[in-house]
Amino acid sequence: MFKNLASNIGKFRDKTINVVADDYNKKIQTNQPPKFTHSEIEILYEVGFDIDPNLLKEILKLPRETLINDLETILKDCICRYEYFLKTNQKKELTFDNTIFIYHALFLLTEIESTKSIDLVIDLFRQGEEFNDFWFGYFLPEDFWKILYVLAENNLQKIVEFIKEPRKHFMLKTVVLSCLLQIALNNKEKEQEIKNIFKDLISFFLENKDNKEIFDNELIGFIVSDILDLRDEELFKETKILFDNNMVFEGIAGNYEDASKELEKTNSFHCKREPFTNIFDEYKEIIATWGYYNEEETDDEEQTYDKENFENIQKMLSIPNNEEKTENFIKNSEKTGRNEPCPCGSGKKYKKCCLRK
Repeated sequence: MFKNLASNIGKFRDKTINVVADDYNKKIQTNQPPKFTHSEIEILYEVGFDIDPNLLKEILKLPRETLINDLETILKDCICRYEYFLKTNQKKELTFDNTIFIYHALFLLTEIESTKSIDLVIDLFRQGEEFNDFWFGYFLPEDFWKILYVLAENNLQKIVEFIKEPRKHFMLKTVVLSCLLQIALNNKEKEQEIKNIFKDLISFFLENKDNKEIFDNELIGFIVSDILDLRDEELFKETKILFDNNMVFEGIAGNYEDASKELEKTNSFHCKREPFTNIFDEYKEIIATWGYYNEEETDDEEQTYDKENFENIQKMLSIPNNEEKTENFIKNSEKTGRNEPCPCGSGKKYKKCCLRK
């Protein structure tokens, strides 16, 4: 991860989230906190990822049905009190640890494999770009797929349908694509099912190439990129019709000739990643890698960091709009692989950062 990113999420949120998103549900906004069946759940609003493992174990011992209901209530609270938390953060009254409760809920639901919760998890995506950027920042494009991997693995159509929904930001949809790719790479029994899904997506976008509410050439660029990562020559041939119809944003996958050469490479960057193991190991990884938990900065260091890195942080925490193309990117003179860390230092994969500019 990009150095110090976690320690700066809260610090930069109010600078990157200035406009309330149009997609979140404004009709249900409230300032009233939820009520839980289990009082133990309330502590999740007060602690960060350094939560006592024994407390997590006690929570996991709670009756499954009521525990799931309480954890889903947390996710609903993030939607229903989004404006409240947004305003609280703008007044600088919201600490980093006070925003981690949504992660606790998601990780706990993943730990107990609450597959029925996938509808509500996808509903978080339906709240739009600004909402998801506020709650998840860098975690969204890089690691959220782990949650979908567990909760949707046996009902993939639930998440595939989100890719097909109109007026949803393409970067939110790439989280689902990342999940599909990792399932195929980690589970041979699911590989053919995933390939069939990608074939279906090709057909779907061809059918909707004139539908401005659905068609997105950047999203299709990511679809082609993930198909390349599957290393299936026959499946890749299916993408030629997309190139022939000028439907692929070349800043992500290149043109058809470039993509074909990429497919021929035998020593390409390995894109298979480790799926969710258990909540305790996941938290240990976050504690070990997020600067918020293992590095302190002086005021002078923070000021220097702010001045020199604010634009990079903005780029990481804000999902870019299709209409806005910045020229402030790193030119890749050393042919960085699409799935390798971007040379700009953002911590993102190259294909999700400077490659697409």
